[in-house]
Order: sequence, then structure tokens, then C-alpha cells
Amino acid sequence: MQQHVIEIPFHETPCRIIIGRESLPSIGQHVLETHHSTQQSTSAAPPHAFIVSETIVYDLYGAQLCESLTRHKVKHTCCVLDRHDYGGSSESLKSYDALRAICEHALSSHITRDSILITLGGGVIGDVGGVAANLLLRGLPLIHVPTTLLAQVDSAIGGKTAINSRHGKNLIGTFYQPRRVVCDSATLTTLPQRHITAGYGEILKYACIKDEPFFQWLDQHATSLLQGEGRDILYAISHCAAMKADIVMHDEKEQGQRALLNLGHSFCHALEAANAFDESLLHGEGVLIGLLLAARLSVTLKHAPPSLEQRLYAHLERHQLLPEQLWTPATSLTTDTLLTCMQRDKKNRGNTMTLILMRAIGKAFIAPQCPIDPIRQTLDHYLTQQRTTPQ
Repeated sequence: MQQHVIEIPFHETPCRIIIGRESLPSIGQHVLETHHSTQQSTSAAPPHAFIVSETIVYDLYGAQLCESLTRHKVKHTCCVLDRHDYGGSSESLKSYDALRAICEHALSSHITRDSILITLGGGVIGDVGGVAANLLLRGLPLIHVPTTLLAQVDSAIGGKTAINSRHGKNLIGTFYQPRRVVCDSATLTTLPQRHITAGYGEILKYACIKDEPFFQWLDQHATSLLQGEGRDILYAISHCAAMKADIVMHDEKEQGQRALLNLGHSFCHALEAANAFDESLLHGEGVLIGLLLAARLSVTLKHAPPSLEQRLYAHLERHQLLPEQLWTPATSLTTDTLLTCMQRDKKNRGNTMTLILMRAIGKAFIAPQCPIDPIRQTLDHYLTQQRTTPQ
């Protein structure tokens, strides 16, 4: 079994990313290695793993993960969340109630600081499980086993954890690095097509930030990628993971260039928040829309030539990823609502708005103190276009 390994040598918590096909059966070995490398592990007793997952994913892969743990003599306890207990959507699991349920279950399972928390699922489970790992006993070693394309290329890497608030997305969270991230591309074969598309949104983001040759590669291989199988998907996962690892290694707490990873996300998060985080718009779909809006605003503010928006639009059109093909906004959605959501973004300082914009494909930059009127015009144009374009 061929695997690609990426090391992120953080001083406090070094992280290893393992990418391959059929790598899930090796999770028990990763737990043992993490247990032995953790300074807190002074006991000769076998490690204990506390698994956080949700019903849909656990029904598919829980038995395989637990079998690996049992084979490596790792005791384990499972906390499996049912999204229908928290509002029905996957995003509803990023809540105080779900976080409380995880923590109480862990404590009732008699975890110790030698216990290792494993998340099995997509970005939502990784986020809420990561918050729990940071809080429980003031910090448990964390292993992510991401099972969606979006999580494998982005959210499982870099240590961001968060739950949502009624005030916006990801406003309550921490930076807490996993010890390992184990990406098994075989788990992508069970993903619905929309979730593959959502993952592609994050892949395209990396090309737009700082890798124009990768954008050219995507132009040629997106059709294969969007099928979710083969060597192309493994290459894309490894390439994006390496890019993110390099960025976060130099700016772990997002004091500078790591903010570039939010390209398209200010618009995306506003659309999600205005939509009450339901699954009519997936995060990665919102990123695809946000990338196009960021390109339009970049052109409007004369940071980039019109060819930037034209080139990105042509790519999305070629692969049936235009905004009107992804999501139809409610007729009640207004520009003012979206602006209010954007003004709650974590990157903002004082009364100004900080956005990530582009000078060209592969040349993103941090744009502080963006004027409100061009942002309003960009949102107005988007909403008007969606309501006049045949679906």
C-alpha cells in the first residue's frame, strides 16, 4: 500500500499527515505510535482511544476502525452523534449541545490524559471533536481520520477547531494541532456527488491562492477529480495537503499569510449563516461561489484585470460549477443580510472589513480596510444574477 507522508514540525505538537488508499486499517498502529510519542504517556498500560463520529459515517467505517484498534490491543469507546438529535443537518453538530454530549460521554468513559481522541468523519466532526480534545482534561492527543474530500484537503489539517454561534460560523473555537491526520481515499467512494463537488471548491481555492500551474492542471483533470476516484484524486489531496502544511507551518495561529487560506470564505460564510447553516448549501459549494465573488470584487477594485474573473468563470462553466448550478438563494435573502454576516467575520478589525482578494490566478493577497460600497455592489450583482438566470 503506497502512502504519501507529510510532516509539519510544529515545536509543541508535530503533526504527521498520511495519505493513501486503504489506510484506515492502519489506524491502530498510528494510535500506538502517538501514544508512545506523547510525553504524558508515562504508563505502561495500553492506550485508550475515544472515538467521535456521527451515525452515517460510523455505520460505514466504524467497524473497520474499531477492528484495527482491537487488533493492536487499543481499548476504545465510541461517541456516535446522530445529527437528527441536533437539528437535522450535519452543520448542526457544530453546536454547544453536541460539544457537551461529547465531553460528558468522554468523562463518563473515565478518560485520562493518556487517552487519545480520534475523530472519524468530515469537517464538522473534525471541528467539534477538535474543540472537545482541546478542552477535555486540558488537552488530549488528537488524531483526525477525515472521510470527506473537503476534510482531507483542508479542514483536518492545520489545527483549526470551532463550533458555530447564532452570530455566525466558526466564531467559537481554538487552534489545536492533531498529532496525526490519516486520509484514506477509499472513503471517498461512498460520498454523494455534491460532497465531491464541495471538496473541489477547496482544491480550486489552493490553485487560486498561490499555484497557477496547479490551476492549469485542474483545468485538464477536473472531470476525473469530480468522479472522486483514481490517481488524480490522490495527487490533488497530496498536493493541497502539502500546500496547507507549508502555509500553516510558517503561520500556525493566523497572524499573517495563513489568512490567505480564507480566499472566498468571507462570502461563503455569509451565505451559510444567512441560510441558517442548512444543507441546501454545502460549505465547499459556498467556497466556489465565494471564489467567483472575490474575483469580481478584485476586478471592481482594480486589483486585477477583467481576465481574472473571465478565466475563473470559464473554468467553472466548463465543469458545470457556476453559482446558479450549485444553489438558488431564497427570494427573501438581501444584500444587507449578507453584509451584516460578513461584518462579523473574524478577520475584521474595528469597523473595517478585511478580505482575501486576487491580483491574478495564483496571486492572492490580504486586503485590509475594504470599502463597503464595492462589496455591496458585488453582492447586489450576485443576487440579481441568480434571480434572473434560468435554473
